[in-house]
Amino acid sequence: KVLADRVLRLLLGGADPARVFRLIADETLRLTDAEAVIVAVPMDTDAAEAAGLNWAAGVDELVIVETAGPAIAAGSISVPATEIGAAFTARAPRRVAALDIPEPLMADAGPALVLPLRTTESVAGVVVALRRRGAPEFTDEQLAMTAAFTDQATVAWQLANTQRRMRELDVVSDRERIARDLHDHVIQRLFAVGLSLQGAIPRARSADVQQR
Repeated sequence: KVLADRVLRLLLGGADPARVFRLIADETLRLTDAEAVIVAVPMDTDAAEAAGLNWAAGVDELVIVETAGPAIAAGSISVPATEIGAAFTARAPRRVAALDIPEPLMADAGPALVLPLRTTESVAGVVVALRRRGAPEFTDEQLAMTAAFTDQATVAWQLANTQRRMRELDVVSDRERIARDLHDHVIQRLFAVGLSLQGAIPRARSADVQQR
């Protein structure tokens, strides 16, 4: 919960999402004693989310946006027919004895925890904790503890995003109100002032004053 609160404070403070993903990756690495952690999200989350509540089922590819531990090549992960994709689509954490991951990303991947970033209605991405081939497998306790952390962090992420969108709506509403005020009051008053000045022209004796 303390870690999730840190995520929430970062987001509410206007932090870049990359910083939040960095925190999730680093803390997952620490909690699991993994050798590497990957955070991957759909390439176009906004478009996918607009498709409906079950948009995760229509995502074919996840893009790696953050890593922790040894250098892992940037790239993408296929969703169909992969353990990572199955956890993402089913929104269910899983413990894997040997993860099949594209070789350029981690050639000798072994035991893994695959943790979907579950929101209220769908899934925002996936966190993968990796150990090298031959290393001890992760335990059920590590799976439960890390899944609880990622769930709490994702709820904090969703809450902050909701509040950010509400602030954006408030700004739009203020702009619309100002536009209405300008149209309904200020412009009408300026028009009335213009008419008064036009009415004053015949009363001015000086041509310069009339022109002014």
